[in-house]
Amino acid sequence: MGTTPGTEDSTLKPSTAVEIDIRVGEATHRILFRCPTPVLARTPESVLALSLIPCMSRGVPVVIDEPVSARMLDSVPVIQQILASWTRTLKVVDVIAERTTFTTAGERVGMFFSGGVDSWFTFLRHREEIADLVFIHGHDIELEDGEARTRAAAAVREIAAETGRNLIEVESGIKKLPFRDVGWQWTNGAALATIAHLLSSQFRRFYFPSSSYIGALLPWGSHPHLDPRWSTEVYEFIHADADVSRVEKTRAIAESPLALRTLRVCWERPDEYNCGRCEKCVRTMVALRAARALDRCKTFSTRLTPWRAFRGTTANWATLPYIRSNLAALDPKQDRWLMLAVEAATFLQPIKDLFSSMRRTLRLRSRFRRFLDLAGRP
Repeated sequence: MGTTPGTEDSTLKPSTAVEIDIRVGEATHRILFRCPTPVLARTPESVLALSLIPCMSRGVPVVIDEPVSARMLDSVPVIQQILASWTRTLKVVDVIAERTTFTTAGERVGMFFSGGVDSWFTFLRHREEIADLVFIHGHDIELEDGEARTRAAAAVREIAAETGRNLIEVESGIKKLPFRDVGWQWTNGAALATIAHLLSSQFRRFYFPSSSYIGALLPWGSHPHLDPRWSTEVYEFIHADADVSRVEKTRAIAESPLALRTLRVCWERPDEYNCGRCEKCVRTMVALRAARALDRCKTFSTRLTPWRAFRGTTANWATLPYIRSNLAALDPKQDRWLMLAVEAATFLQPIKDLFSSMRRTLRLRSRFRRFLDLAGRP
């Protein structure tokens, strides 16, 4: 069974709170950001990053009342064209703002840090440069999930203390925006850019850990073609380490006892640190097994067995590159049954999808029948 890093209260006692009002057509939405240290500051660039995708989803212009970085304004049309080419829910819109050129910047280098494989690899690879870790409450863990936030925040605080890095915790209300039809897969990069710009007084460079490998890039809001385009003249955003596959990253972080002691990848089950059953947990456990490090990582709630691998493997357009990479890294002699389970799950995915669809249809049919029975009563 897995162990959970130390727990403590994760409630943020804000020293700074920033509210941003964004106009989307006739509607105004107020989004709140909080931080226990006085480092957040509203900027026109943060307003633009926060407003762009909601306005694209409704096909209305973005209007910013203050001058915006000329470099960022020049990049926004490309950002829009890329996003609009990926999904029909987003349309290219006009951005109305005056231009300015920045000449001064902060002095520090930071990164977004969640405690997962990608952020751990970026930290270890660039540790000589990175001074600050930024942990976000409200993105992969909802603000309402107090217990999950407590566990995750405690682990990141432990990591910052042991590595001697400054930790900045930010509570983000971005997911409160009423634009569920757009999807988090398209908005997550702009959400990160918004928070990075709220911290712009502190930093000259900021790392966005890559979640995809350059050899198998997927349409995603945080992307090597998008993240750097949110930069200004003096504040550089880096989409980091897309040149390294997830299996190679896992093998690298397996050399760090602290990484194995605190690794957190699960977002589907907030009641557990790493449930060990969801697709991402199983995929990570398989990669750790390939790196011969799974026995040293105690943060998963279950053991990896061939049956668990079969049940937890979900093959789709987003996961297939990771599945293939894991299979290539496993040892055919030592991991024979594990490989067979993953291959079988991948091969049988269409049948699994069919049964899942049938179950959903039967549930809908049952609900509709109950509705008709109730509606037909005198």
